[in-house]
Amino acid sequence: TAALTRYVLDRSTMAVSDRKRDEVRFGFRAAGWNFLLGAEESVQIIDARPVCPLPGTPAWCAGLINLHGILLPVFDLARLPGVTAGGKPRYIMVFGKGSRSAGVYIDALPGAVTLNNAAEPAGSLQNELLEACTDRQFRLGGLVWLETSFDRLFTELSLRFHHHGTPKGRTSP
Repeated sequence: TAALTRYVLDRSTMAVSDRKRDEVRFGFRAAGWNFLLGAEESVQIIDARPVCPLPGTPAWCAGLINLHGILLPVFDLARLPGVTAGGKPRYIMVFGKGSRSAGVYIDALPGAVTLNNAAEPAGSLQNELLEACTDRQFRLGGLVWLETSFDRLFTELSLRFHHHGTPKGRTSP
C-alpha cells in the first residue's frame, strides 16, 4: 500500500486559511509565463525527452511521445507566434488522462504560490491565444500569475492544428 500511495499530492498545503483568507495554489513556469494549476487539474510531470516530430506541423507542436502506451502530443508554448521566451525546457507536464491527455514543456517543477490579493488585470499578454484561455491574472511580488484553462488551451491548439496549412475559410476533409 505504501508503494501505491507515496506519490499522492499533499493537498493540505492548498487549504484556504480562515485567518488570512490566503489561497495556496501550485504554480509553474513555461515559455516565460507563470501559470497556476487549478485544484481540479490532473497532471503528471516527467523529464523532458526527445519527441517524434511530425512533418508539416506548426513549430509549437513539438511532436509525439509514447507515454504509458499512449501517443501523447507535446506542445512548446515558447514557439507560439509572438513569443520571445527561450531556454531549454527541463520537464513535460502532462494534463488529463489516457487518450484525452496532452503535454506542455515547462521550465521547472511546480511550487506553492500564495494568492493573498484579489485578481487584477495585468495588461495584455501579447498573445491572443493565451488571452482567450486565461480567466484571471494575479500580480504577486512583481510576477504575473495566469489562471488558465488548459482544457480550453488544448482545444484551441487542436483547432489551430486542424486548420494549419489550409487557406482561411476552407476546412480539411
